[in-house]
Amino acid sequence: MKHRIRALYAKIEDKQKFINRLAEIFDLNPRSIQNHWFGKVFSIPKRYVEQVLLLLEETIQNQIVELTELVNPSQKI
Repeated sequence: MKHRIRALYAKIEDKQKFINRLAEIFDLNPRSIQNHWFGKVFSIPKRYVEQVLLLLEETIQNQIVELTELVNPSQKI
């Protein structure tokens, strides 16, 4: 699961916006999330892993929709 989270996080276009969203949802400091969860240590507390994965997947899905609409405005996903 850690590998999947890393791979998805690497594809996030606006990482700061994503980190701020996590900080708001979990009521944590954005810098702490950035440094500990997605920094060199890459250590997301177990109690947050499932939810972080879902939020990453949702964010990537939204990016795909936005890009598709930019490339082909008449095509809806």
